[in-house]
Amino acid sequence: MKFEKLFEPGTIGTMKLKNRFVVGAMGVGFAEKTGVQTQRPADYYAERAKGGFGLVITECTRVQTDQFCTPLQPSLSEDKYIDDWKIVTDSVHKYGAYVIPQLHHPGRQYTKVLLGHDTVAPSPIACPTFDEVPHEMTTEEVWETIEAFGDAGLRAKKAGFDGVEIHAGHGYLV
Repeated sequence: MKFEKLFEPGTIGTMKLKNRFVVGAMGVGFAEKTGVQTQRPADYYAERAKGGFGLVITECTRVQTDQFCTPLQPSLSEDKYIDDWKIVTDSVHKYGAYVIPQLHHPGRQYTKVLLGHDTVAPSPIACPTFDEVPHEMTTEEVWETIEAFGDAGLRAKKAGFDGVEIHAGHGYLV
């Protein structure tokens, strides 16, 4: 069986990919507990680009500082993260690949024990995974969260990303 299409250029929006090989978002846990990126993820993602992938999608990245699904999840919740992400995007672009972050909010699918506060969701319905009833978001909190996704997208652009992916699976907030 031949897979010629995989090696053909592809297009996503304005991105003209050199091929159709994509590194899907997966947790690597290389950030610090504060969400700061280190050189390690820059090297990790650069190796994928160097290996020939046309698009690299980073692991899920928090849009609000206090909302995460793993303690070592990177962040785009504040401007202070832009420079660290620029190192990552530059390292991937060096090898001719595109790179986008996966923007994420855990919603109710986490636990108060590790989060340090109640989880949040549009309704106070317990998460089947953790069996904890979340705080029901107010209308203001919903708008703040929407704004947080937009702000994280702008920071991604400033950091040199080529687009964003919104994580909308597995029972997370979106």
